[in-house]
Amino acid sequence: MRFSIMVCLSLLTLSTAASLAQQKDTAKPPSSEELDVRGMTQLTSGKLDEAIATFLQAAKQNPKDLEALLGLGQAYGEKRRFHEAAAAFRSVVALNPNKGDFHFSLAGMLLEDNQFRDSKAEFEKALALDPVSVKCRVGIGNVFMRQKRYSEARNAYQNALGFGSDVSSLMQLWRTRIFNSTGLA
Repeated sequence: MRFSIMVCLSLLTLSTAASLAQQKDTAKPPSSEELDVRGMTQLTSGKLDEAIATFLQAAKQNPKDLEALLGLGQAYGEKRRFHEAAAAFRSVVALNPNKGDFHFSLAGMLLEDNQFRDSKAEFEKALALDPVSVKCRVGIGNVFMRQKRYSEARNAYQNALGFGSDVSSLMQLWRTRIFNSTGLA
């Protein structure tokens, strides 16, 4: 009797293990939407390497997944991997070229990657799509500042100040100490 109980338990264990293995093999991988949510959670909790891996997986599943590409660009940017961030934002712009914010994000990463000509061109494209954008004008001024073209930077910043009162962009002006370095004060 003892032997038959052990045989039954062994068969039950093998049957359960085989069933679990079969379920694991047939389990559906997460969708790109589920990966996007996971990636954003990782990104907002500072798990940048995990977020990058998750967004890459989502983009591999669906190369037109804007959320994955935007998250990937943001995560790379926060890791100061500006070249890769710009590549992600280029993909976003290629998928949706008529959204100024996407050009603005690309321009910012290009600026951080010291690609001044391309950065200025993207800020100008963003401005063409959103003619009232103060932040695009500030971005163009930042390009000039990084190139030590102070007179042109001052003109761009004055244009931004005279055009609107977007508080976050004006705070960005203040933080970059433009007022002191360009004689605007």
